[in-house]
Amino acid sequence: MSQFIASQKGTHIFYGSELRDPKVLESLLHHHKSLPNIKSILSKGIAYPVSKLKEETRIDMLKAALKKGSHHSVKKPENAPALRNRVKSDIENGLAIPITQGTAMKIVNGECYSLGVTKLFSIHEHGDRIPKKRVTH
Repeated sequence: MSQFIASQKGTHIFYGSELRDPKVLESLLHHHKSLPNIKSILSKGIAYPVSKLKEETRIDMLKAALKKGSHHSVKKPENAPALRNRVKSDIENGLAIPITQGTAMKIVNGECYSLGVTKLFSIHEHGDRIPKKRVTH
């Protein structure tokens, strides 16, 4: 997997593809005591320790997530454009496939995480804050 990801530099699959290049951030963070760790995370990613779920636990969690549905923020009309654009983009780029709940239950080792929409700010090149919405999972 590491070799595959390493071969995808410049694409959305490569480590840190949603983040700024560490060189760009260095001028802002050069006094931060954790700069070496931050640079490593941004360029190599993070390895989260995980353990395999028991099958019964996985199925219970999947059923509960499917029953609950998405986060309440997804149901707000003002968030619909951000959600629609993200889902459409993910499907068009092969990052998501729409399936039924019944199909989700048949996927080997399948898990489900609800979507949400959050407000955040981007920073304009002159330092101005630009409001935007981000779809989360």
